[in-house]
Amino acid sequence: MAEAQPASMATQVAEIVLDRAKSMIPCSTTNTESCVIEAKIADVWAKIRYWKLEELAPSIVRSTEWTDGDAGRVDSIVKISYTDATWYWRVTELSERNHTLAYELVQTEPAIPVSSIVGELALEAVTDSDQTFLRWSTEYSNDVDNEFMGDAKWKKRDMFSAIKATFAASAQ
Repeated sequence: MAEAQPASMATQVAEIVLDRAKSMIPCSTTNTESCVIEAKIADVWAKIRYWKLEELAPSIVRSTEWTDGDAGRVDSIVKISYTDATWYWRVTELSERNHTLAYELVQTEPAIPVSSIVGELALEAVTDSDQTFLRWSTEYSNDVDNEFMGDAKWKKRDMFSAIKATFAASAQ
């Protein structure tokens, strides 16, 4: 009877890589969600540009705190305390003219299984009404998996619902 041969180096590496794989289902590393908010763009922008998320979505965000720099300044770090985690974001772009805010993830507590997240919030006035179109685009590093992408999609939609509820309540 022949003696078992040791596994080749390629087989050993493949086994390690497959053990580390989070998902065997290919997925996109980008996500864009959007909504229409029943409020003027100036009112929505006044909250978004300064990251006043605890005012927009108090059921999701407990607090925001500037740990480096100031609200409304590029290269500042904002600590967002959600109901279930704390994330630190760095503002990478802020445009009054285009009503856009870009950011990158710096740190999370607890840690997440994704190396990099960058995104942008963009507002546009709906020209035939006093509404605002909000587009939220995010790019993830290629270690993101389908489960994380799905969760992120629904969390954005939950945030939209909370923001809409906040402006609906203030309109009454």
